[in-house]
Amino acid sequence: MRPTLWSIGLAGATLLAVLACRDRPATQSRQDAAADAEVPAEIDSDAQLLSRELFDIVDRTMSYASSHQNRLPSSLHTLGIDSLTAITARSLTLSGKTPLVTVVFRRPGGRSVTSCRATDEILEESMMRGGQFTVTCTLPTGEGRPFRVIRRGGRL
Repeated sequence: MRPTLWSIGLAGATLLAVLACRDRPATQSRQDAAADAEVPAEIDSDAQLLSRELFDIVDRTMSYASSHQNRLPSSLHTLGIDSLTAITARSLTLSGKTPLVTVVFRRPGGRSVTSCRATDEILEESMMRGGQFTVTCTLPTGEGRPFRVIRRGGRL
């Protein structure tokens, strides 16, 4: 049986797919290594809690924009989201075409972080890093620090 052009193309496509799906080499790119170096390895439970709300609000903000001709919502009210919950206060500010979402604990006493904030970049980062993304949180001392949080199975 002679190989046809179709079977040769299929074999080539299979080979490319196998090569593309190989495990990443043990060494990371310099950029990934630098990003990993500045983010603590531990996952803070308070940062994780705030990141759930951040991710949901950022996701809903960008979904709104995609269905409204790339026009970002002017407020959380436009999205149908309350700015206050029993535990947190949330805000949405726009800097040009970049939404900035901030979630603050209403009663920060005893918490390891008082607030966290993020832009729409967390959506891409979550997809590229297997559910992990970085948020910037404010500690009770007033210092800002990045935290890596994990989004598993579509949920935080």
